[in-house]
Amino acid sequence: MLNGLLNIGQSALNASQAWISVTGNNLANVDTEGYSRQYVDQKDAGGLKYKPGAQPLGVNAQQIMRFFDAFLERSYVKQSTNSSRWDQQDTIMASLENIFNEANRAGVSSALTNFFNAWQDLALRPDDTAVRESLLSHADNLSDMFGNTMDAIKNIQNEMDVSIKQGVDRVNDIAVAIADLNRQITAQTVDGINNPNSLLDKRDQLVRELATLVDVETIDHGKGDFRVQLSTGQPLVDGIVTYELEVMGPRAENHLKSGSAYAGTVNFVGNDSHEYTVEIVRGGDAGGA
Repeated sequence: MLNGLLNIGQSALNASQAWISVTGNNLANVDTEGYSRQYVDQKDAGGLKYKPGAQPLGVNAQQIMRFFDAFLERSYVKQSTNSSRWDQQDTIMASLENIFNEANRAGVSSALTNFFNAWQDLALRPDDTAVRESLLSHADNLSDMFGNTMDAIKNIQNEMDVSIKQGVDRVNDIAVAIADLNRQITAQTVDGINNPNSLLDKRDQLVRELATLVDVETIDHGKGDFRVQLSTGQPLVDGIVTYELEVMGPRAENHLKSGSAYAGTVNFVGNDSHEYTVEIVRGGDAGGA
C-alpha cells in the first residue's frame, strides 16, 4: 500500500513538472509571433485489479498539445484575405487620386472646366485675339495634363505588374515550404504521444501569410495530410505535392459559348500584358461586319 501511494505521488509530481515546463515555455514565448499556447494532456493512469478493488496508479502526462481552434483559424485566414485586399485597393486608389489631383483644384477636372469655359468665352467674343490665345493655352495645358496623367497611370500599372509577379513568386515559395512542413509533421507525429507543435505553428503562420497574398482555404485531415487551395478550388499544396501559379504573357484564346456559330480565329498582336474580352455580336453594323 505504501509503495502504491509513493507511485501515485511520483506520477503527480511528474505531471506537475510537465505543467511547470509548459507554463514556463508559454511565458517565454508570449511575444513570439505565430506561437500557440500549449497545455499538458493528462490521463488517468488507470488501476490494478486488487482486493478490495482496483488500486489506482495516479496520473500520466500523456502529451503536450496546443490551444488551437480550427474554426477560428479558418475565420481569421478568411478575414485576413479580405483585409489585405481592401488595404491594397485603398493604396492603389490613393495613388490614382494623387495623380488626378482634384483635392487642390489643379487636376484634370479643373483643366477640363477651364478648357470648356474658354470655348464659351470664344463663342461670345470670337474676334478677340486674347480670348483665342487663352483657349489655345488652356488646350495645351489640358493636353499636357492628359499626357502626364496617362504616363503616371502606366507607371502605377507597371508597378502593379511587378508586385503581382513578386506576389506569385512568394506564393509558390510558401507552397513549397508548407509541403516540406507537412513531410516533417508526418514523420514526427506519434498519435497520442507526441505532437510537433512548433512545426504546426510554423505551418499555420505560413498559411496566414499566404492568405495576405491570395484567397485560400485549408483542409486538414491530420498530420501531413493537409491541403491548401484557392477559393476557386485550384490546389496549391496537397500533402507533400505542390502546384505553381504562373503569370502568363499575352496570348489569344477562344472561349466560345456552347452553340456558337463563329468559325473564325482570334489573334493577338502587340505586347500588352492585360486581359481583354471581345464579344462577337449579331445585328447592326458590328454584327454585319
